[in-house]
Amino acid sequence: MVTYQFNAVVKDGTIRIPDEYANLLTSKVRVVVMPENKKVADKASLFPSLHLDTRNYKFDREEANAR
Repeated sequence: MVTYQFNAVVKDGTIRIPDEYANLLTSKVRVVVMPENKKVADKASLFPSLHLDTRNYKFDREEANAR
């Protein structure tokens, strides 16, 4: 499969294919769109914090291993 890559601006839902590629693309094409200005969310904002008070918790290793 031959691929061509170029940057474009979407205007009214349309992407203009540069002239250098337009005459090469005469049939069906597969389009993959990768927005450049999309900011990836911070990992910390994806997972809310969970705070547990374990000061009075007694851990019994034998009981845990028995499960």
